[in-house]
Amino acid sequence: MKFFIATTFLSLFFVGLVNSQEDYEFEILDINSVSAPIYAGGPFYVDPGNYNAGYNVNNDEAEVIYQSSIWIGGLNDDGGLHVSAETFKQACNPENGECDNTYADFWSGPNADIYDAEYDSKYYKVWRISRSDITYHIAHYNDLDYIMPDDFLTWPGNGDVSTGEPQQLALYNDMNENGIYEPENGDTPQIKGDQVIYTILSDGRMENSSGGDPIMVDIHYMIYAFNCVDNTLPEVNETTFTNMRIVNRSENNYHDLYVGTWTDFDIGNATDDFIGTDIELNLQYAYNGDGYDEISSTGGFHETPPACGIIYLNNDLTTSMFYMNGGNEITGEPTEPIHYYNYLRSFWKDGSPLLDESGNSTNHLFTDSPTNENGWSMLTNGDNPSDMRGLSSVGNLTLNTGEEIEIDFAYIYARGESGGVPFNHIENVDLLIETAQIIQNYYDGAVSCSTVDIDEEGLLSFYIYPNPSSGVLNIESGIMGRLEIFNIVGEMIFEGDKLGERLTIDVSGFTDGLYFVRVGDKVQRFVKE
Repeated sequence: MKFFIATTFLSLFFVGLVNSQEDYEFEILDINSVSAPIYAGGPFYVDPGNYNAGYNVNNDEAEVIYQSSIWIGGLNDDGGLHVSAETFKQACNPENGECDNTYADFWSGPNADIYDAEYDSKYYKVWRISRSDITYHIAHYNDLDYIMPDDFLTWPGNGDVSTGEPQQLALYNDMNENGIYEPENGDTPQIKGDQVIYTILSDGRMENSSGGDPIMVDIHYMIYAFNCVDNTLPEVNETTFTNMRIVNRSENNYHDLYVGTWTDFDIGNATDDFIGTDIELNLQYAYNGDGYDEISSTGGFHETPPACGIIYLNNDLTTSMFYMNGGNEITGEPTEPIHYYNYLRSFWKDGSPLLDESGNSTNHLFTDSPTNENGWSMLTNGDNPSDMRGLSSVGNLTLNTGEEIEIDFAYIYARGESGGVPFNHIENVDLLIETAQIIQNYYDGAVSCSTVDIDEEGLLSFYIYPNPSSGVLNIESGIMGRLEIFNIVGEMIFEGDKLGERLTIDVSGFTDGLYFVRVGDKVQRFVKE
């Protein structure tokens, strides 16, 4: 389902583009316990028109994230600084660059030579696709009565090279390996998780509102989630994953490059929060600074405020930093390119270093849990709770022209109880740290849960066993025709004729994970372990 929000001032936004873009297009990632709205062109989790908070878990009485966006900064071969970074984004007009109290460095779609109505009709979008959509498409794309979902038809697999776009954009399963995305011939988007929202951003369309020279990158965002239908891992059902592919489309080689996720954590009431870091788990988190979360315009958690964090899954967390809403010339909002770059590297706005509890320079802030009375946390430090902006970064990277880097992270959540007694604000931090380890293990494949609903009609048509299997897979069915096995990203890895009532396949060489077996037009899943 598509969602649109109209506001009285949105006519300023994307004037002259398709439909005047007076409405913000967005989709909601909602396959598990999280409700996470994602907007075309960014930002993430909040309506950029009227600033309604958006990231909610378990239909709680308040949200835990107000807004999230990307910061990226590095040096070219001549030592010149390039920075693209967004914080709060409102309505902007790409015709003249006028923005209403905003930082707008990123726009929908890849870097190109021509930005017109046709371009925006293709890329001012977010694509929402579920694993079941792909399974159904694989089984039915040849059916005469099959109506293909619009998000399959418009999946941005290929760009227009005549207008400076890359030939290959979003990843897809190319059935005939001709380099062209053709869903009518069985091609499918390559996705992660059980449901994804996909969007492409770039920073070369206009002069950066942050004031920096743009990096000129295409950023492919795949924000996804799993639904553990057996609830063996409830932590996964409270998690949102993100895969970022960042492609250098400029002629510059970059060094000392940092990629940061800027997160305005608001644990209910925005004005009473703390920030912390767990270095070993590559985790930055936020929690309520006192034991009671008062009601605000976006709600409040009262006596049982949760904790929320961001964990990096395939890279080390290089730096973790923060600044304060209403801070001063050292600790406040960035206003110049060097300020963003300093924050990305764990320096304050004026270039002074972040210091630990002993007065030594450090890359990470408040590295002990607040439950450790002798540790270094904002609670034990005696700081006043405030409206915090967190920044967690991966660096010191090189990114040469034409190269890409891939960063995976997840937003996690914890609000627990013991013996029917809810945890308090700092006990939930320790629970969040435990959750971070579970999510890392899940990402690494060390633990798993059942995440795909079984095709009940298919069960009546053929049987597969043992399931899971580590050696052989038996398939019993009276259905004749082709037998095909697809991996979790839709790639066909086995095909043959289904002859007789029983067939045994050696799957010992398959990579561990989830697979789909299609016999005729019926599809079932099995797990290789």
